Amino acid sequence: MAKILVCLLSDQAIPNLATIIHYGPDKIIFLESASAKEKNWAGQILKSLALRKLVFSDENILSISVKDQNSILELQNALSDCTKFISPVDKVTVNITGGTKPMSIGAYNYFSSRNTEIVYLFKDNLLNARTDEKSLLNVNPALTCDEYLIALGFAVENGASEIPEEDKAFKNVIRTIAKNFISDEMLDYKNDSIANLTISEEEKNIEAGKNRDKIRKKKKGGVIGVDFKWKHWVSPDIKNVLNPFFIDGKVPDSWLNLLEGEWLEVFVKDVLVRHSKQLKIHDIHKGKVVVKEVPNELDVVFMKGIELNIVECKTGSQEHGSWTDVFYKIEAVKKQFGSLRIKSYVVSTSKNILDAKGNIKEAVLARANFYNCTILPAKMIKELAEASSEEKEYEILKQYI
Repeated sequence: MAKILVCLLSDQAIPNLATIIHYGPDKIIFLESASAKEKNWAGQILKSLALRKLVFSDENILSISVKDQNSILELQNALSDCTKFISPVDKVTVNITGGTKPMSIGAYNYFSSRNTEIVYLFKDNLLNARTDEKSLLNVNPALTCDEYLIALGFAVENGASEIPEEDKAFKNVIRTIAKNFISDEMLDYKNDSIANLTISEEEKNIEAGKNRDKIRKKKKGGVIGVDFKWKHWVSPDIKNVLNPFFIDGKVPDSWLNLLEGEWLEVFVKDVLVRHSKQLKIHDIHKGKVVVKEVPNELDVVFMKGIELNIVECKTGSQEHGSWTDVFYKIEAVKKQFGSLRIKSYVVSTSKNILDAKGNIKEAVLARANFYNCTILPAKMIKELAEASSEEKEYEILKQYI
C-alpha cells in the first residue's frame, strides 16, 4: 500500500509544498494548469523538497496537464489518467487548495465517491472536506525561507557581511546608535577620501552627488579606511562606542554601509532573533538576495508558520512623496513572489511620516493599509533600544509583529 497525495497547481505553490511535507507521501500526482506548467511549480516544489532530503523518483511522480483551468469537466476528464497510478489498496489524500475554484470542484466531485481523504488548507489548519473537521498543519522541521523562495522559482543567496554581528561590543554599538539616532547621515566625508578611490572624474562627480554605493566597489586595494568628520547631531555616546572600531581615526571600508543605514537591519534582526520563540517566528536573515530575472536584496526576512515575512528598513528622511516609492517597491517584490502567504513591514527612522502628535500620518497609514503593510515607527526603535529587560522588549515588539 502506497500513500499518494494529489495536488492541484494553478497560481499557488506553497500550500502544496506544505501539505507534501505534512503527509510525507510515497507518490505525488500533480494536476497542473497551463500557467502552473509554464512556471514549473511542480519542478520547483520538488527542488525545494530536496533541501530536506525528500526526493521522489520519476516513477513516483505523475504530472497531468489541465488545459482549461476554469472547466470542471476538463479537470474530471484529466483525472481519468491517474487511475493507472493508483491501486485499490493505496491510501489517497487530495489537497484541493492550490487550484482554481473549478479545479477544486472537479477534484472534489471526482474523488468524493472514492475512498479518499479530501482536504483544504485554511491558514495553518487542514480542513477535512468530508467531515468539516480541522487538524493542525504539521510542517516539521519548520519551513525555511530558502524552501519557500525556491518553491516559487527563485535562486537564493545569503548576503555577505564583513562586520562582527555576533560580537557583544558590536551589539552595544548598534544599540547605542538606535538610542541616539536622529538623521540619516552620521558622517561627512573629506575630499581627500575620494582621492583614495580608483575612479574617473565622472564618477567623482557621482560621489559629490552622494551616490557613493556606485563607486565603493572600485576602491583601490589596500585602502584601510575613509577620512571623515562627524555630523553635528552625533552624540558623544555614539562617538565613544564607535571610535574603538576605527583604524587610525578612519572609518573602515566595511563599516560605511553599516553607518549609512545597515545598522538598522542589524538591530531589527537581532531583536527578532532574541524573541523568535515568543513571537513564533523562525529562520531570520539579513541581506538575503533573491534572484529570478533581476536580483532583489531583502533587508530582513523571516518565516511565521508557512508565511514569508519581509522587512524593509529605511533610515532616510522619506520626504513628501517618497513613501509612495517605498510601498511600490514592497508591492513589486510581493508580486514577484506571486504568493498569497506573504506579509510586509517597513521600519522607519523618519520623522516626516509623523503628525504633530508624533503619530503616523493618516495618509501614510492609509497607503500602508492599502498595500497590507505594517509600519514600525522610530519611537519603536528607540523604545526597544532603551528597554531595560528582554521582557520589556517583547512587550513593545508584540504590538507590531
